Amino acid sequence: MGLIAVLETEDGKPIQKVEDPTNILPRILPPIGDSNFQCLSYIDRYGDTVFNHLQADQFLKEWNSRKMQVNTPEEIAIFKEIEALALRLKREQHLYLKFYGD
Repeated sequence: MGLIAVLETEDGKPIQKVEDPTNILPRILPPIGDSNFQCLSYIDRYGDTVFNHLQADQFLKEWNSRKMQVNTPEEIAIFKEIEALALRLKREQHLYLKFYGD
């Protein structure tokens, strides 16, 4: 099982979920610790990572810069779904985008 991205309320109630059962996200994400990516390079494939609305702009900037890594229909679908979660995170306060690792 791969990463799961979940948009949650501040009390942990899931609003929307994007599952990655075939491990597509590691092909899209930059290497862990890559200093060119302040947000994406710290998504823990085996633990949990949380982003809030103040981090949404930076997350989206980095996410959109990874578009060239997206080629297959499956990659495009998951890319767009996570982008939609991040856009909602940006628009609304008291939400969190959480990535749950394997």
